[in-house]
Amino acid sequence: FGHLRDVRANQADWEKYCIALSYGGTRADALKEWEAFRARYSGSDAGLEFLADLYRRPMQKEKLLPVLERLAKKSKGGADEAKVLLELSGLYGETNIKAVELRSQYLKLVPEDFAAARGLAAMHEARGEIQKAIPIYLDISPRFAAELKFNRHLAGLLSKSEKEKALLYYETCRSLAPKDADYPLAMARLHEELKRPELALESYKAVLDLNPAH
Repeated sequence: FGHLRDVRANQADWEKYCIALSYGGTRADALKEWEAFRARYSGSDAGLEFLADLYRRPMQKEKLLPVLERLAKKSKGGADEAKVLLELSGLYGETNIKAVELRSQYLKLVPEDFAAARGLAAMHEARGEIQKAIPIYLDISPRFAAELKFNRHLAGLLSKSEKEKALLYYETCRSLAPKDADYPLAMARLHEELKRPELALESYKAVLDLNPAH
């Protein structure tokens, strides 16, 4: 115990001891020591990566969040910044404005992550910000042209405000699921709303061809 008191009396020595525990000791001992270290040296960035790993397994979200917030500041402009921002945005609830801000920051760094962009659109949607979600979905739609679920969802959103565009995505759904009568039926209703009786009739006939009892 005397030896440990001596180690803890010096910040650099204590940090080295914590690192040694992280690599060679038990997870419980490492966690206990890092938490004690950071309780005394809260302004230090030492141990953030180790603590983040310890709080991930098992997940301790409330403790992990402030550690990742510190890591986000530490890694700003570095190789790990994007990775930290993405993880942080996923930990906040999708309706939390913080999640939206972090995901937006991440996408500025990694604009080619279309799955993350889709997640950002879903966040806006969950917050009731449909008019912010739709442009994102439209922008990434070529990347999901072969996914029925994506196109069906986008067509449904567009059918409320941009019927012409909705028809295009319902047409994609028809090509992906040619035996599903729901898509020509949705198109028929949109054509009716757009005052196009001939096209509506054509779509209704397609519905009956697929399902005579409809």
